Amino acid sequence: MKWISVQSTEGRSYALALDHHGMLHARDPQQPEQVVALGPPSQISASFDANGKRAVLSLPGVGTVFTDQLDVIDAWFEHLDLSGQRSRDAKRMSPGKLVGVILGSILLTITLTIWIGVPWLAKVVARNVPSSWEKSLSEGTLGSLEGNGFSASKIPEARQVHYREQFARLTKDLDYDLPLRLEFRSWEAPNAFAVPGGLVVITDEMLALMENDEEFLAVMAHEVGHLENRHGLRSVLAQGGAWLVVSLVVGDTSGLASVATALPSVLIDSAYSRGFESEADEYAFAQLKRLQVSPKAFASLMRKMQEKTGSGDGLKYFSSHPPTDDRIEAAERAAR
Repeated sequence: MKWISVQSTEGRSYALALDHHGMLHARDPQQPEQVVALGPPSQISASFDANGKRAVLSLPGVGTVFTDQLDVIDAWFEHLDLSGQRSRDAKRMSPGKLVGVILGSILLTITLTIWIGVPWLAKVVARNVPSSWEKSLSEGTLGSLEGNGFSASKIPEARQVHYREQFARLTKDLDYDLPLRLEFRSWEAPNAFAVPGGLVVITDEMLALMENDEEFLAVMAHEVGHLENRHGLRSVLAQGGAWLVVSLVVGDTSGLASVATALPSVLIDSAYSRGFESEADEYAFAQLKRLQVSPKAFASLMRKMQEKTGSGDGLKYFSSHPPTDDRIEAAERAAR
């Protein structure tokens, strides 16, 4: 096997290789006798960083690693067309398009008030952010969870496998730009949130409230609705203001760094508008019906959240926004 060197986000060195059966293996150079089979590349998340100069891999049991041996990664992950993705990302932010977006921004600033212009432009930019940027945001946010009080999940491995199977059932036929994946974490309270780049995080405390798979699917469908509509990116861009939106339009990487810094608090603590929540709810109801699951499961779990954390608008946690009686009623109407 041909081994390549990779670096983890913690600065540790690892070696990766693909055997003749098409299976990826990892080896810690400090313990070369211990080789871990990771599975086929089709089960590994891979992308490029914001500059397109390093490959980013999410390895089971290892974490996020980076390598600049792009030719090898392109060959291993040929099914993802990563080299083509880099070309498409470069084309997506071509100079001609950048000029058009900037000119359009100027006209909007002149003709619309800032409270209309910035959210609209944030939506446009969020739809055109290269997928490699979204992937970098996803990995960066996942890496920052520990600093926000998150710790490793205590859900048994067999139960995690079951939930991942249900998540795959929901996302199997969805047309999202990047692979969708589920992560489990323990935290101080029930919560679930979606991170741009295809990542959904759910806490052990949220899972403890659920009585069945239907309630789990209801939460997951809601979070995928946020991903499909780019609510996370749109929220942080709109909160950052016009300068942040324009910096991403022109490819200023400091703008991306600002998004990465602000994103965790937006997703974890606060900050989807009522309109975004309603949009994600409606998306969830449609997906549940597609799976022949009643939207009543959505209403049932929100009632449990009210009992757990309080009632009315005082609730703090549920996809970063309080469940309300109006949302419960909407779920029950959708179930009729």
